[in-house]
Amino acid sequence: MLSNHFVDSLKGLETLKYLGISRSHERNIAKVSTDYRKATMGTLRMAFLSSFALDFFTMLSVATVAVFLGLGLIEMTMNLPIALGILILAPEYFLPVREVGSDYHATLDGQEAGRVIQAIIDKDVTEVATDQTLDYDANTRFALQNITVQHQENAPTSLEAASFSVSGFEKIGIIGATGAGKSTIIDVLSGFLEPTSGEFIWNDEERVQLRDAAWQSQVTYIPQHPYLFHETVRENIRFYAPESDDAAVERAANAAGLRDLVTELDAGYDTLVGEAGRILSGGQEQRIAIARAFLSDRRIVLMDEPTAHLDIETEYELKQPMLDLFENRLVFFATHRLHWMLEMDRIIVLDHGAIVEVGTHAELLAKEAFTPS
Repeated sequence: MLSNHFVDSLKGLETLKYLGISRSHERNIAKVSTDYRKATMGTLRMAFLSSFALDFFTMLSVATVAVFLGLGLIEMTMNLPIALGILILAPEYFLPVREVGSDYHATLDGQEAGRVIQAIIDKDVTEVATDQTLDYDANTRFALQNITVQHQENAPTSLEAASFSVSGFEKIGIIGATGAGKSTIIDVLSGFLEPTSGEFIWNDEERVQLRDAAWQSQVTYIPQHPYLFHETVRENIRFYAPESDDAAVERAANAAGLRDLVTELDAGYDTLVGEAGRILSGGQEQRIAIARAFLSDRRIVLMDEPTAHLDIETEYELKQPMLDLFENRLVFFATHRLHWMLEMDRIIVLDHGAIVEVGTHAELLAKEAFTPS
């Protein structure tokens, strides 16, 4: 958690400088470091104390057995081979006592996982119509109204009363400092995160649920940390378009800059990757995720830091193909790299979960939205 926060801060350093809060962000890093240290030391303290107590009783028990064996040898009531055999087996006899500690911590992990699962099961989910059809086209209007996300009761909101609307095929850039809510708004739009309050409007009247299959079937979602299945490179690229032929897969891979990687693989597109397969770098995984978008014909594209693991040279090579991909699509593009904002039709600026500015790149510069107030 600490390393992820630090890396995110480095990625967002340019944005922090633009917003004039790079110095104040030091306090956030210090707070995260302190919280992590306290949590870690508390866990280690419990682990060390429990391990010490159980090991102490185990060694004391073995020592007690050894004392009685020694007395038996001195009094000639026990012979040496039997005494040695008992002494060798004594640690194994008391081994369950030592294992109580690891079983205890495993039980705590299971209890915590059970509580999280039960909270999901108990969550009150409003039924949504499965026969609803939503076809996004150039005439569609879509809006978020007062969308608020609060992960826990009495906790700070990750997104606060966010409202904006889009129409047709727009390219929407989303920027803000680390923790401003960029990933949250992408997760809400993807349907993976249910808002605490607010609603979604379709063509000014129809209410929609973004977790419904009618919406999901139109969305291509490229997260910051894409997941690769234990499958071949070809099948991972086909994620959104499983019926695509090999030629289409190859075109998508080439557009995403995967030609050299596939050439280096022993089995080419048939190489197994993902869990228990070939390990790929973060940048290679991200390019496979981008190739999925090239292969998909879905009209809504959601991207959360899609080039975060790419070096700047590779990113510029992919920029024009990605801009071609954005044509005739509704695109939401969250990033720290501000050069993408020049290509966006509108930009949403987030600060502490709230939308503070919306406009074109030129309009925001005119308002001095990128400089401290």
